[in-house]
Amino acid sequence: MSHRTTSIRGSAAAAAVGAALIAATLAGCATGPVPDPTEPTRTPAPLPTSTRTPTPVPTVQPDADQAACLVGDWVVDEQQLNTFFDAVETENAGSVQFEATGQSGLSFDGARYSYTPDISLAMRIADVTGTGTIAGTVTGDYAVDGENLSTSNDTSDIDPTITVGGMPMSATELFDPAIFEHPIADGPFVCGAGLLVVQFSTGSGSVPLTLHH
Repeated sequence: MSHRTTSIRGSAAAAAVGAALIAATLAGCATGPVPDPTEPTRTPAPLPTSTRTPTPVPTVQPDADQAACLVGDWVVDEQQLNTFFDAVETENAGSVQFEATGQSGLSFDGARYSYTPDISLAMRIADVTGTGTIAGTVTGDYAVDGENLSTSNDTSDIDPTITVGGMPMSATELFDPAIFEHPIADGPFVCGAGLLVVQFSTGSGSVPLTLHH
């Protein structure tokens, strides 16, 4: 898209996602074979157990020239990716659980930015497990105004693939499109000492993530 056009959905819509996904999953499964009543009930395999603990946003001593500090290549590591998806879980009232592996890149050149996620997801929706991948590139313009960072004219080729219960599912049933089309949320940022704290869009809100070189 040539400019940001994504509408941000309210928390009520986010809370309803779980019910819609469950219905979609059950509807797809309804055409499958009838289970044999003599077979034992199987418990779905759990998501991989995460050893992460919530990490507070660090106190970053800002460089004198914040715009110059921003320029370069930054990394959203796996721990920060899971901080992001924890926030998405909260917006969905816990109806969807995620575990992310991989990383994302974020680069600034003084006028343009580039965001390049390379993420694999394990997920659970109402005891049905699934997987997903998020990869591609978002580019756009950016501007620094004091302590605030904003982006515009975003263009995205990210096309997530989601499978739940062995069936493909549209990513829009899980995520607000803003996550893929306008990933950097307009708002405060701080850059210094090799660290960058920037707001990432969760759809109906944002979460600060800490990036490093």
